[in-house]
Amino acid sequence: AEPSPAAGPTVLFVGRHEERKGLRVLLQASERLPADVRIWVGGDGDETLSLKRDFAGNDRIEWLGRISGEEKRARLAGASVFCAPSLGGESFGIVLLEAMSAGIPIVASDITGYSLVARAGSDALLTEPGNPDALAGALSAVLAGGHGVHDRVERGRQRANEFSMETLADVYTEMYERVLATG
Repeated sequence: AEPSPAAGPTVLFVGRHEERKGLRVLLQASERLPADVRIWVGGDGDETLSLKRDFAGNDRIEWLGRISGEEKRARLAGASVFCAPSLGGESFGIVLLEAMSAGIPIVASDITGYSLVARAGSDALLTEPGNPDALAGALSAVLAGGHGVHDRVERGRQRANEFSMETLADVYTEMYERVLATG
């Protein structure tokens, strides 16, 4: 079924289920969120079975498995907030740019790879990696509409546009033209 924004507050995670992606931290944080909050978990990986076993009693989690690009876009459109709780090892936050382009609020870990894309307090809420309490607090604030969510979403869209292929092509073209003009 296609996700519906009317289904209630929903947190979306999409990624490999491996320790460095921080999914366990999100699932721990989910137990501290209001009872009506749903967690959509896209992807799979080495930790999928142990996570499903460890959080079997948490009926707010919907395990989506691997999802297509089309379903990811639909889930981004239907979710209330996108969460990227990685513990480290991210070279660049492409997934954050996708969420920014979709116009969804973002809560992510304050790690180097993500801070290259998302500016803390400006277009994303960045939290201490590996801290379920901090993550739950940030998610709760965003779901409650706090921390200037609407302004942050708009700045996120603008930030994503800065990384669009068209914009980057214009930047490179301008740079090449300057180099050619100066010989």
